[in-house]
Amino acid sequence: MAHTFNYQQLAKATKNFSKESLIGQGGFGAVYKGKLKSTDLAPDQKPLDWITRMTIAAGAAKGLEYLHTEANPPVIYRVLKSSNILLDKGFNPKLSDFGLAKFGPSGDKSYVSTKIMGTHGYCAPEHLISGKLTMKSDIYSFGVVLLELITGRKALDDSRAREERFFVDWVILRLHAI
Repeated sequence: MAHTFNYQQLAKATKNFSKESLIGQGGFGAVYKGKLKSTDLAPDQKPLDWITRMTIAAGAAKGLEYLHTEANPPVIYRVLKSSNILLDKGFNPKLSDFGLAKFGPSGDKSYVSTKIMGTHGYCAPEHLISGKLTMKSDIYSFGVVLLELITGRKALDDSRAREERFFVDWVILRLHAI
């Protein structure tokens, strides 16, 4: 059963919505981590075991597959990133924040032309270059999420050296070294 919190409880739990409690920015506003008594309101405080990580990946993939192949019309999610994958008590994933989602291309079109939007580190390079949004844009983002789940690193980490801030760039450098 879901808990409902009032504004005062949320303000107290997030240290009055302080910067140190801010964990991300979503399409509907800021996302904060908070504590109410000894219970975290946000997940991801201890490393997840391998089976849990793969359960999350498989569930997110199923959600994305549904949007691409079963929804009518198909939906390009557009903001697939770790912070938009919510977990229940059993670590079953649910995709959230459909504020930037677009209906997929119809007829003989292979893409939707749109303003470039998305989160740095997750956005497909071809979308950034051309503004063309395809189902493959979501697949790229899923690949970044999958790499995060496998390695435990963030897609964008400003605390790292410049050449290591964007996780995908770091991975590409490592692959070229092999």
